[in-house]
Amino acid sequence: MCFFFQAEDGIRDLVRSRGLGDVYKRQLYTFPMSNNAMKVVAVIKQLGLEADSELVDLSKGKQLEPGFVKLNPNHMIPTLEDGDFVLWESNAVMQLSLIHLSEPTRPY
Repeated sequence: MCFFFQAEDGIRDLVRSRGLGDVYKRQLYTFPMSNNAMKVVAVIKQLGLEADSELVDLSKGKQLEPGFVKLNPNHMIPTLEDGDFVLWESNAVMQLSLIHLSEPTRPY
């Protein structure tokens, strides 16, 4: 059984009032068959934040290509890129998403 929880309207209003939907424009590398990637996508969307998504096809070994390994030496999905800052652990990416609700500027 799968449960979906919706963010309270107050959280969505906070995101909109601070313009965080625009501030949180990042590159998120994902693969649809990755549970960790999909939970990050779900949190970002549920909070009303935005991130540009790029598919990394794990079934074709795209995570082992030099360009991706340079971003993430662990060659794991999901990977979040924000300029020079790269984060690749799904729980950390979700926590960073929540931090953006309380701090309108980049916390790192």
